[in-house]
Amino acid sequence: MKVSFVGMVPYKLNECNAHKHEEWELNWYIEGEGVIYLDGVEYPFKPSTIICQPPETVHYQYSQKGFRDIFVQIKDFISPGSPSGPIVIYNGDERFGTLMGLLFETFLKKEKNHELILQSLLETLYQLLCSWYDGQIVERSIVEPVKNAILNNITNPDFFLKPLLARTGYCPDYFRQLFKQETGYCPTEYLINHRIAYAQKLLSQRHITGYTIKEIALYSGFSDPYYFSRVFRKKTGKSPSEI
Repeated sequence: MKVSFVGMVPYKLNECNAHKHEEWELNWYIEGEGVIYLDGVEYPFKPSTIICQPPETVHYQYSQKGFRDIFVQIKDFISPGSPSGPIVIYNGDERFGTLMGLLFETFLKKEKNHELILQSLLETLYQLLCSWYDGQIVERSIVEPVKNAILNNITNPDFFLKPLLARTGYCPDYFRQLFKQETGYCPTEYLINHRIAYAQKLLSQRHITGYTIKEIALYSGFSDPYYFSRVFRKKTGKSPSEI
């Protein structure tokens, strides 16, 4: 596989006239909602939607309020699904969007070794696609973005769940039920468990790093070392100083 072209719609488009490409095209929608017609079949899109279009597929896009996307044309793409059918994935996570953005930036700048960098980014995108796609149109879990946000903020003592849950657009109690169904824990417990697991790793390396327990508490997302010690003992049965 090789990247042939990378582009980004610079401003909101209401429609993109029917056309086709000789190679596979991968789209990541970054703004707006609408529909894309692939050989006459309608697929809705919204931000974080991923669509892979086979070669020679006539496609037309329409959005009442406008849309923007990043698109990549790929030579010799090996589809993880049907070799002649589209791939549609909803709720792709931020990693995919970050990689698409890096592809676009790298393609434009053409710095030293840019072709190798493009190839590495494309391979990572492809492995994400393969991990998500199971042969059907995929609606990725609405819980996934919240899990990712939690994991990205384990070490941040200023991270709070309440505003994050509010941004999901779901009733907090209902979302907590969904989260627990998928992970086995409510969001708060999920966050604390990961923070304590991270703290255990830091404590086990204390003889090397020289970190104090107060510092490890802070680096594990706890601004109050006394609260950290209470939670740590509750979760592990030991005090931090015993690790």
